[in-house]
Amino acid sequence: MERPESGISVNLPKTKCGTSSSQEEIQKGNATSSKLKRSRRTLSSRKIVEKHCLAEESSVKQSKDADYESDLKHQISEDCIMSLIKENKASLSLNDLNELPLIAAEKYGDPNLLLNLLNHGASLNEKDTLGQSPITVASYYGKSEILKALEGRRTLVDEVNTRDNSLKTPLMHAAANDHPDVVVLLHNMGADVNKKDRCEQTALTHAAIQGSDRCVEALIKLKAEAHTVDYCGNTPLIWAARENHSRVVVALDPALDQPAYWSHRGEYHMSALQWAVYLGHRAVEDTIKQW
Repeated sequence: MERPESGISVNLPKTKCGTSSSQEEIQKGNATSSKLKRSRRTLSSRKIVEKHCLAEESSVKQSKDADYESDLKHQISEDCIMSLIKENKASLSLNDLNELPLIAAEKYGDPNLLLNLLNHGASLNEKDTLGQSPITVASYYGKSEILKALEGRRTLVDEVNTRDNSLKTPLMHAAANDHPDVVVLLHNMGADVNKKDRCEQTALTHAAIQGSDRCVEALIKLKAEAHTVDYCGNTPLIWAARENHSRVVVALDPALDQPAYWSHRGEYHMSALQWAVYLGHRAVEDTIKQW
């Protein structure tokens, strides 16, 4: 199959969807912002758990680079948390109880703890300040054990398709963070592989942007649309070319069986090949040409 040639030599202004470099800066900024928001989240239930289940806060050994949360994971037991709930000696409110599954999913990744919490009346629909539920958090961090425990519990179609504040679904977070096993699990639980976020990007688009060829392959097998167009007119192929992900281009190829998919022009009326040439991504350029 012939691929379109480039023949482009222009000076582009900053693109509204981000050039390769600006997109990276945006992603890093979003990641930093997300981390700050998470660290600033004040959950009364977490404070209660730390107070009653951490023998001595001063015993947690920390260096400047140590992750305090990972230290807590090893020092707070499921038995202690369940004891707090059963005896209610910490005067846990309903809001406190509902917040605990978020902690279980994000900090401990313990499916037994999460199931016990749900059996004692905790909600699976509670969201944090980012609008993310326990299922979203587990998907983001790739905690497949959490999802496997929930998979056979009951129908969770609504929960696995719930959107956070950026309108991203758990599947999008799993795909963007290179968790192909979680992608398959979420699909089995009823996740819609073609849902779009506020930028009209699907899970497959996020996987292509981040260079997760494994997630791209998994999503294509699950019948995700490979030639989907986002708010800026870009396709997963164009994003793969812009972000210099030749393996993603290879993964996309079986699903792009029409010449129009390869010659499609998105932002600035540029095709995937033209972006690869313009940005000097020789490996991607060669990959597109040989296919």
